[in-house]
Amino acid sequence: APKISAVVINDLTKINHLYSLKRLLLYLIIVISSFFIPDIILFTIANIRKEEIKKEELYLINLLAVIGSNLNITAQGLMTILTNNAKYLKPLLQKFQMAYYINRTEAYNLFMLDKDKQAISKIINLLRQIEDSNKELALNNIKKYNENIDKIRKLEYQNKIENKEGLILLLFTIGTVLLMMLIVNFAVSSVNQVQNMKF
Repeated sequence: APKISAVVINDLTKINHLYSLKRLLLYLIIVISSFFIPDIILFTIANIRKEEIKKEELYLINLLAVIGSNLNITAQGLMTILTNNAKYLKPLLQKFQMAYYINRTEAYNLFMLDKDKQAISKIINLLRQIEDSNKELALNNIKKYNENIDKIRKLEYQNKIENKEGLILLLFTIGTVLLMMLIVNFAVSSVNQVQNMKF
């Protein structure tokens, strides 16, 4: 009988090692994480890039206000300076500059209305104001825009906190799963200890 008990205990130990809830839960977490981790990385990169674009947009608008006050500078000169000082928005500004040389009116209409080019629509709109209307009035509009930009950014930040959306839900889900894993791990360890005490 003692020999049979030893064999049974050995088999139970192997089965428990292979099919324990702890291991199954760990595999499940790894599989689920493999689906979400790439999305989290891409989401983070996209958000960082979006913030950098907003900062560059504000920088270029401030630059436009400074160099636009020069009465002798032309629209082409303004575009060249903006393009040379841009990084993320440089490709779009270069496309606008090329379109401007071909057909000025169509270039303005295209880059101010096209959703794919919204990143520079404010810059293009201000540039058109400087070129078409009273330059002093246009520069005053830029100053007003700069004064309101802090309020806009604060509202956007508050909206991000209030929305929370997918990322917070994902973190909550991962936290819940990890907590369940700890509970199951503790329960399995307790059962194993009780079994060892009996045998």
